[in-house]
Amino acid sequence: MNDLLFYIISALGWTLPRFFYKELTHYLSSFDIIIIIHLAFHIIIVSFIFYIWIFKNKTKTTFISKIKHLPTKLKYYIFLIVIFGITAQFTHISLLKYYDVSKVTPIVRGVSTLFILFFGYFIFKETITLKKVLGIITILLGIYLVN
Repeated sequence: MNDLLFYIISALGWTLPRFFYKELTHYLSSFDIIIIIHLAFHIIIVSFIFYIWIFKNKTKTTFISKIKHLPTKLKYYIFLIVIFGITAQFTHISLLKYYDVSKVTPIVRGVSTLFILFFGYFIFKETITLKKVLGIITILLGIYLVN
């Protein structure tokens, strides 16, 4: 697997839609954008689910079994992911209505990286190295310069 290609595709997938959201804010509210984006997303996902349901019985059975045996704590995590995701999407689109993508997105991603380090260390017991600390200092400097 070519990790670099996956990183580039992932980065483009997170970057380009921000500009599309910005354009949509000229015509729709943040709430309207979330509804239409999720509607389009769910049309695609439901089509995929129907395909699996009809043609991939083993995949369907395996998936259902995995969900049944998923620990309750992780089922709550799924709910929280949805709540945090919708809230973050709404606030991000709201910010894009008034500010440039090139200002909002780096600040959000920089602060997100700080949160990841904080929660990773204090809640999920991940290690912090000197290299990570230097990276965080660089991010803070970048947020200051962008702002």
